[in-house]
Amino acid sequence: MVTADAAETQDGLAPQPPNGDPNSPTSNSASKLLATRAIQSEMSTPEMGQEATIQEIATPEAIQETAVEKALREREANLLALIENTQDAVWSVDRQYRIVTLNSTFKRQFQTVYGVELKLGADIISCLPDSAKAIWIGYYSRALRGDRFAVELHFDFPGGPADIEVSFNPIITNTGEITGVAVFGRNITDRKRAEADLQQAKDQLQAVLDAVPGCISWFSSDCKYLGINRYLAATFNVRPEDFVGKELGFMESSPGFADFVRKFTVSPVKESSVEIAARVDGSIRNYIIVAQKYFQDQAAVFVGLDITDRMQVEEALRESQERYALAVRGANDGLWDWNLRTDAVYFSPRWKEMLGYEEGEIGNNLNEWFSRVHPDELYRVKAQLNAHLDGSTEHFESEYRILHRDGSYRWLLNRGLAVRDEKGKACRMAGSQTDITKRRQAEEQLLHDALHDTLTGLPNRALFVDRLSQAIERTRRPQGYQFAVLFLDVDRFKVVNDSLGHVVGDQMLVAIAQRLQTCLRIGDTIARLGGDEFTILMEDIRSHSDSSQLAERIHREFLSPFNLNGQEVFTTVSIGIALSESGAIAPKTCCEMQIPPCTAPKFWDGPATKYSMPLCTPALLRCCS
Repeated sequence: MVTADAAETQDGLAPQPPNGDPNSPTSNSASKLLATRAIQSEMSTPEMGQEATIQEIATPEAIQETAVEKALREREANLLALIENTQDAVWSVDRQYRIVTLNSTFKRQFQTVYGVELKLGADIISCLPDSAKAIWIGYYSRALRGDRFAVELHFDFPGGPADIEVSFNPIITNTGEITGVAVFGRNITDRKRAEADLQQAKDQLQAVLDAVPGCISWFSSDCKYLGINRYLAATFNVRPEDFVGKELGFMESSPGFADFVRKFTVSPVKESSVEIAARVDGSIRNYIIVAQKYFQDQAAVFVGLDITDRMQVEEALRESQERYALAVRGANDGLWDWNLRTDAVYFSPRWKEMLGYEEGEIGNNLNEWFSRVHPDELYRVKAQLNAHLDGSTEHFESEYRILHRDGSYRWLLNRGLAVRDEKGKACRMAGSQTDITKRRQAEEQLLHDALHDTLTGLPNRALFVDRLSQAIERTRRPQGYQFAVLFLDVDRFKVVNDSLGHVVGDQMLVAIAQRLQTCLRIGDTIARLGGDEFTILMEDIRSHSDSSQLAERIHREFLSPFNLNGQEVFTTVSIGIALSESGAIAPKTCCEMQIPPCTAPKFWDGPATKYSMPLCTPALLRCCS
C-alpha cells in the first residue's frame, strides 16, 4: 500500500498516466496527488509554537479551512485507494530519485525483477543493478527536463515474459517548477501479442492471395483500386503498388469488367458473378469473375479465373458428350460429366430424377453428389475415384448408397472414365449411374434369410456359430476378454405343441423369443438353434456373475404366463452356462462339453443346480453345430 502521509493537492500539477485522458478528473487528481506527495517530502515540520498558535485561533476562516482540509483528506484517501487498487504500476520520485509514492503492484513487480523490496524515501536508482542504472537515470532526467514520454520495456516475470509500457510525466507546480516524476507502468503483453497475431494473419492472408492462381482485386465504393494480388500484377506486367488509388478501367483492358464493377458497387446485392473477356498481351482471354462485398458494403473484392482453356476443351468435347448421352439414354441411366480444371460437374436430368429432384434443384458442383453418399461409404467411394484419377485403375466403378429426396437410401452402381491430357493428367471425367436398389434388396434378403430363423427372426445356428467363433478368437488376445454362452431349453413345450396345436406352438416360440430379447444387454446375441432350443452369447463380461444375473432375469420373465389365443400358458426354461477362461483347456474338459445342452442340469426347474464349466472351443462349437 501507499504509506506516505496525506497532504493537500496543489493546483496546476498535471502528470499524465499512459493511455489516460489528460482532462480526466481521476487522471488529473491522481497526478496532483503524486505531485503533492513529492512536495510533502521536502516540507519541514512546523514549529510547536506556530502549531499552538494556529490551534488557538478559532476564526470562521480557520473553521472553514479545517472543513476544506477534511474534504481534501477524504479525496486524497480515495485517490490513494484508487492508485493502490489499480492493476497498473504507479510510483513517483523527487528530483533526487527518492521514492515518494508507490503502489503494491509496482512494489511487487520491482522485487520480482530486481530482487529488492522498495520503501518510501529510498533512492530508487541505488536499488537497481549497475547495468540498468544509466538507462533509468536517463528516463528520469528527461522527464525532469519537462518531457512527457512513454517507452516499451521487456521484463521476465516468473509467470512468463511481459511487455510493459512505462509513461514518464514531470510533476509541475503552478509556479512552473518541476519537483519530481510520476511514472505509470501498464502491462501491454496481451495487446502486443494481439498486434503480432493480427500482423501474422494479415501476412498469411496476403501470402494465400498471392498464391491463388487467379486475378484478385479490391475496390472502394467509388471504384478506385485498393490493391491487387501478385497474379494479377504479373498477368498485366505491372507492379501491385501501381494499381493502388487508380481509377477503375485505367488500363482499358476489359470494358466488360469495368461495367460489371460499377453496376455491382451500386447494387444492393452482396455477391455476384459474370463471365467477361479481357485483352492480355494482345490476345483475348475469357474470365469468370466472382464478386463479394465487405466492410459494410464500402468495399468489394473481385476474383477472376481464366477459363479460356476450359471453354476450348468443352467445345472440343461437346460432340462426344452428346454422342455418349444418346448412347446411354436408352439404358435409362443418369449421366455426370466432371471438368476437373474448373471443378464444375454436369448432372443429367435423369441423374437428378433418380434422386427425386427436378432439373433446377441440384447445382453443378461435386458436393451435390458427395454430400448425399452414405457416410459409411463416402471414404471408400472417394478412394476408388481418386485411384482412377491417379491412374491406379483402368476405370472407376463403385456400388454405394445415396440419399433420396424422400429420406430413404437407394443403391447405385456408378461407373466412369477419365480423359487425360498430353501429360497423362486427368482433365475431365464422365460416367453414368444405375439404380440397383432392388437387386441389392434381394441380395440382402437372401443373406438375411440364410442367417436368421424364419419363425422368430432371431439369428440362426449358422450366424450364432460365426459370432461364437469370433468371440473365441478374441479370448486368445492378451486383453483379458471373457464371454459366456447360455443354453436354454423350453420345458414342456411338446405338451403345449401336442395339446394346443402347432400354430399355437409357433406363437409361443415367437413370444418366448421376444421375451428373451428384453433380458439381454446391448451387444448380446440370442439365437434359435432349432425346435425349442435357444442360445445366448454374452460378450465382454466382467465376471462369471454376469451370466448368473442374466439367468435370473430370464427366470423372472418366465414367471408371468404367455397369452396364446386367449389362453394363459405357463412354462419355464432349463439353462446351462458355459464360461470362457484363459489358459489351456484339458482334453477331458472337451469331452465333458460334448454333451448336448439339453442334458445339462436344469437351472430353474426343480432343485436348481448351476451348470458352469470352462469353455473348450471344439466342444462348444460341436454343441452349437
